Amino acid sequence: MASIEQKRWQADLTPMFEVTIKRAEGSRATLDVQLVGPLPLGSLDEVSISITSSDDAVRDDRLAGGPSQEELDAQVWGPYRFTFGANGADVNGRTVKPFALAVGRGHPFSIEQTRPPHWQEGQDRADRWETQWAWKPIKLVFRCQKAGFEPWVVPYDVERPRPEHW
Repeated sequence: MASIEQKRWQADLTPMFEVTIKRAEGSRATLDVQLVGPLPLGSLDEVSISITSSDDAVRDDRLAGGPSQEELDAQVWGPYRFTFGANGADVNGRTVKPFALAVGRGHPFSIEQTRPPHWQEGQDRADRWETQWAWKPIKLVFRCQKAGFEPWVVPYDVERPRPEHW
């Protein structure tokens, strides 16, 4: 019975986020992450965020002479990535440094538009890349930890605001 109650309590305390994009300048913006609940959760000891592919494509290195699997995995396949160095973002812009967060509080992150991979060719490659990801969401995965609980994994899609809403 205690195990069932612990699982229910774990589910009831699943972190809830609100995430918005706020325009900054040029190709950069701010990703505003708010932990909105549930109130009994209180806080999280550690939150890790990663950006995942904004589409469902499977990318592997089956083409001879094409990019390696390592290059494919390093590319952020979506409209935005974390700005390298800001908030402890990794070199590829896929993750940021983990942080603690209390319910009712937030954390801003610097993001920038992704660039086409170096192996993509053509004078119009930047335009084609932008068109491909134009209004796709930014897909995030939150990994949350709190002492005494199993970690939570919370997916979240951030819709991009239309230019008239900047």
